[in-house]
Amino acid sequence: LPMPTGGPGSAPQSQSKSKTNASRLVWTQELHALFLSAVNALGGHEKAHPSAILRLMDQPSMTKAHVKSHLQKYRMLKK
Repeated sequence: LPMPTGGPGSAPQSQSKSKTNASRLVWTQELHALFLSAVNALGGHEKAHPSAILRLMDQPSMTKAHVKSHLQKYRMLKK
């Protein structure tokens, strides 16, 4: 039987790459302002959790992963 092109194991790698690239988000000034407003409403960057921030931001196109990454970067800046 002929092997599919790309060899064994090539499909999962390409699938995982497409998922990460497709979900890229550019944080505009408006989105960052919403983020800061949510963080402050939750008691600051040390107390705020990504799921609560996401709920307060109410942006349908955003995921918890987007907020989690941005919060991590924001906390590093605040140190």
